[in-house]
Amino acid sequence: AGRTFRRTDRVLIRFEVYAPGSAVPTVTARLLNRSGSSMSDIPVQPPAPGQPTQIDLALARLASGEYLVELSATAGDESAKELIAFRVVS
Repeated sequence: AGRTFRRTDRVLIRFEVYAPGSAVPTVTARLLNRSGSSMSDIPVQPPAPGQPTQIDLALARLASGEYLVELSATAGDESAKELIAFRVVS
Protein backbone atom coordinates (compact mmCIF):
# COMPACT_ATOMS: atom_id res chain seq x y z
CA ALA A 1 0.00 0.00 0.00
CA GLY A 2 1.21 3.48 -0.80
CA ARG A 3 1.75 6.05 1.89
CA THR A 4 1.06 9.20 -0.12
CA PHE A 5 -2.40 10.70 0.34
CA ARG A 6 -4.36 13.77 -0.73
CA ARG A 7 -5.74 16.23 1.78
CA THR A 8 -9.25 15.08 0.84
CA ASP A 9 -8.47 11.52 1.96
CA ARG A 10 -9.10 9.80 5.26
CA VAL A 11 -6.56 7.25 6.45
CA LEU A 12 -7.75 4.18 8.31
CA ILE A 13 -4.98 2.51 10.31
CA ARG A 14 -5.80 -0.94 11.70
CA PHE A 15 -3.51 -2.88 14.01
CA GLU A 16 -3.45 -5.68 16.57
CA VAL A 17 -2.29 -5.12 20.15
CA TYR A 18 -1.29 -7.96 22.45
CA ALA A 19 -0.35 -8.26 26.12
CA PRO A 20 0.64 -11.24 28.28
CA GLY A 21 -2.08 -13.14 30.10
CA SER A 22 -5.36 -11.32 30.55
CA ALA A 23 -3.79 -7.83 30.61
CA VAL A 24 -5.48 -5.27 28.39
CA PRO A 25 -2.98 -2.86 26.82
CA THR A 26 -3.56 0.89 26.82
CA VAL A 27 -3.07 2.32 23.33
CA THR A 28 -2.39 5.96 22.46
CA ALA A 29 -1.56 7.67 19.17
CA ARG A 30 0.02 11.00 18.33
CA LEU A 31 0.52 12.91 15.11
CA LEU A 32 4.13 14.05 14.71
CA ASN A 33 5.66 16.43 12.21
CA ARG A 34 8.62 15.53 10.03
CA SER A 35 11.14 16.35 12.77
CA GLY A 36 9.29 14.18 15.32
CA SER A 37 7.66 16.98 17.34
CA SER A 38 4.17 16.24 18.61
CA MET A 39 1.35 18.06 16.83
CA SER A 40 -1.74 16.48 18.39
CA ASP A 41 -3.18 13.39 20.00
CA ILE A 42 -5.19 11.07 17.74
CA PRO A 43 -8.26 9.25 19.09
CA VAL A 44 -7.89 5.46 19.09
CA GLN A 45 -11.09 3.48 18.59
CA PRO A 46 -11.24 0.47 20.92
CA PRO A 47 -11.59 -2.80 19.05
CA ALA A 48 -14.92 -4.54 18.65
CA PRO A 49 -14.80 -8.25 19.54
CA GLY A 50 -12.73 -10.08 16.94
CA GLN A 51 -11.69 -6.84 15.21
CA PRO A 52 -8.40 -4.89 15.23
CA THR A 53 -7.82 -1.60 16.99
CA GLN A 54 -8.13 1.31 14.55
CA ILE A 55 -7.55 4.98 13.93
CA ASP A 56 -9.55 7.06 11.45
CA LEU A 57 -7.41 10.06 10.53
CA ALA A 58 -8.83 12.92 8.43
CA LEU A 59 -6.10 14.73 6.50
CA ALA A 60 -8.02 17.89 5.52
CA ARG A 61 -6.50 19.99 8.30
CA LEU A 62 -2.92 19.05 7.41
CA ALA A 63 -0.70 21.03 5.08
CA SER A 64 1.18 19.23 2.34
CA GLY A 65 4.23 17.53 3.81
CA GLU A 66 5.57 14.49 5.63
CA TYR A 67 4.14 13.24 8.93
CA LEU A 68 4.40 10.38 11.40
CA VAL A 69 1.82 8.57 13.48
CA GLU A 70 3.30 7.30 16.75
CA LEU A 71 1.46 4.30 18.21
CA SER A 72 2.21 3.49 21.86
CA ALA A 73 0.93 0.50 23.81
CA THR A 74 1.51 -0.15 27.51
CA ALA A 75 0.51 -3.05 29.75
CA GLY A 76 1.90 -3.04 33.26
CA ASP A 77 5.65 -2.32 33.09
CA GLU A 78 5.90 -3.26 29.40
CA SER A 79 5.58 -0.79 26.54
CA ALA A 80 6.02 -0.71 22.77
CA LYS A 81 6.09 2.05 20.14
CA GLU A 82 5.73 2.03 16.38
CA LEU A 83 6.12 4.91 13.91
CA ILE A 84 4.17 5.07 10.65
CA ALA A 85 5.37 7.59 8.08
CA PHE A 86 3.15 9.10 5.38
CA ARG A 87 3.02 12.05 3.01
CA VAL A 88 0.19 14.47 2.29
CA VAL A 89 0.02 16.12 -1.13
CA SER A 90 -2.41 18.78 -2.32
